[in-house]
Amino acid sequence: MVVKKLIAGLALLAASTAVAEACAIPDGWTQMQVEAFQPSTIALKLPPAPIRVGEPFAVDILVCADQQPGTGGIRLDATMPAHKHGMNYRPEIKPVADNVYRASGMFFHMPGEWQITIDLLSGGSGQRFMLKVPAR
Repeated sequence: MVVKKLIAGLALLAASTAVAEACAIPDGWTQMQVEAFQPSTIALKLPPAPIRVGEPFAVDILVCADQQPGTGGIRLDATMPAHKHGMNYRPEIKPVADNVYRASGMFFHMPGEWQITIDLLSGGSGQRFMLKVPAR
């Protein structure tokens, strides 16, 4: 029994390592944080910091996962934790390359710290990723 668990654990480790190696995060991209271990990794390519208030912008999303979720499986939102509100607009997410999606129509209407949250839904489970960004 112990041997079977050990073999299963090693197989899972090998699979997750293969995904990470196949999907390296390029320079200029920022890896998102997770609340707990996630089998996937997400990185964002943001406009130059700080993001300008009142100007629409786009965010590129690199998804390193065993299964790519498709645009319906990526949910992006941004909130201001200090003010307890989010954006007034819902961004549109479209694929632009292998493992890369673009969220266009992002718009921060107030200066301060924003938190971008991405929920990755695939294979019947969900994963949550977060990144804090300033807006001025």
